[in-house]
Amino acid sequence: MVGQPRGAPALVSALLALAALSPWPALAADQVCDPDAGYLSGPEYLRAVSLDLRGRPPSLEEYELLGADGEVPDAVLDGWLASPEHAERVVRHHRDLLWNALDDQEYLHPNARLGQTREGVWFRNRGGFTRVLRGAQTGCSDHPAEFDEDGELIVTRVGGVADEGWVWVEPFWDPGSRIKVCALDADDAEIGSDGLSCEGPRRSGSLSCGCGPHLDGCMPPAYHDVLADSFVEDVDRRIRANILEDRPYTDLLEGSRVWVNGPIVHFMRRSAPYAVNGLDRTPYAAELLPDLEWNDRDVWVEVDLGPEQAGFFTSPAFLNRFTTNRGRANQFANNFLCQPYMPPPGGLPPVVEDPPLDLTARDGCKFCHALLEPHAAHWGRWDGAGYLDADLVPAFDAACEACGLNGGRNCPEECAVYKVRTVGDEELPYVGWLPAYTFLEERHHANVEVGPKLLVRQSIASGLLPACVAEKAGSRLLGRELTGGDDVWLDAVTAGLEADWSYRDLVRAVVTSDNYRRVP
Repeated sequence: MVGQPRGAPALVSALLALAALSPWPALAADQVCDPDAGYLSGPEYLRAVSLDLRGRPPSLEEYELLGADGEVPDAVLDGWLASPEHAERVVRHHRDLLWNALDDQEYLHPNARLGQTREGVWFRNRGGFTRVLRGAQTGCSDHPAEFDEDGELIVTRVGGVADEGWVWVEPFWDPGSRIKVCALDADDAEIGSDGLSCEGPRRSGSLSCGCGPHLDGCMPPAYHDVLADSFVEDVDRRIRANILEDRPYTDLLEGSRVWVNGPIVHFMRRSAPYAVNGLDRTPYAAELLPDLEWNDRDVWVEVDLGPEQAGFFTSPAFLNRFTTNRGRANQFANNFLCQPYMPPPGGLPPVVEDPPLDLTARDGCKFCHALLEPHAAHWGRWDGAGYLDADLVPAFDAACEACGLNGGRNCPEECAVYKVRTVGDEELPYVGWLPAYTFLEERHHANVEVGPKLLVRQSIASGLLPACVAEKAGSRLLGRELTGGDDVWLDAVTAGLEADWSYRDLVRAVVTSDNYRRVP
């Protein structure tokens, strides 16, 4: 008699387990044990946990590891929670929470964008540069540039429009190649016509500076997509590392650890659109960045930034995805406090004539804005996606107040980040202040100066943030919205999260609970 092949008992057991999950008629009671009514059987439970933690069903060998009581061994569960597959599941979950996508966002400085003429000559094709340099929004003609005996560029003017021809340039995005670039745009002078340095990110925003060596101060069309993908990947890497290393989840909310690659380094050092109006607002200090070039897209380096950082709430991806402080606070409230700003019962009251400009005092609006405005103020020093360092940019500037009260004329260029124009007399007391201080009560001034990190810590202390993190994770894993009947269970899961802030332990608590094993 031919014996059974090795491993046959394991195979039979696994097939029986799979049969219990199939749409075909159930096996007889003596073939498969009937699970406790209302709860997933051992094989069903193993499959559910594997799909939720790894995105795939268990292997036949893993079915054989089920305990006699249908429990998943701790070693198996620990391995799944520590796996790269589980980290990717958590990354995907947070993409939904953060709306982490920049496909439709526009965050590059318009004066540094490159385009091509019909003849294929590259030039800066947006507004300011073309009008200032040439007198019209156009590129140069398709002929080589000429220089006089002193090496000065010869520029001709026809009907007030300048034309200088092109020069060959080896662009930073394609080393070893040559492209035709309008000579005025290709200028690589270190000092602009205004007498200020063109080095660093200022080259992107100053009308007096050319694109620089290898055009590294300007941006071709493909630049945006590559950079956007890099910013998104930075946040993904933060989350992935947090799970794989089992670090405190709070690191993601208020930490300063980021990942950069070549495109991000290039952007922060040379092309960041934060240096307009004489202020360097680049969020990543150049001295902290590694030595990478644009084409080092797949080279990622971990960098520890300054105390102003607040995890992914100050990441370029988040700040560029939500470009207003109210939008940032709204996303935080919706998906990390589970407290959306809602109108009062019955809706908003009728609009009245001459309502106050202060939304926290306006009927109907104050119901939400009494909370929204102080929350939004936490991003008051994040001008766009750039950071206004308090040592360089004080909360109040007397010179900007003076020019603002004089009608906003002849203001110093640094006043671009201050309030110098008002909508009505109610705003006059805030002229010369950073805009985030407008109508902000003095007790909330610390929100601006400390930043989103303070909002995170206040939300942890109130218990709203850990409860929401637990609720979002629980809802995802249970496959349904939580209800009032889940409150006791959610309180216990939240308490476990607050004990050690391990997201892995949070997931473990959910998938090992009776709520998870209960058949819907």
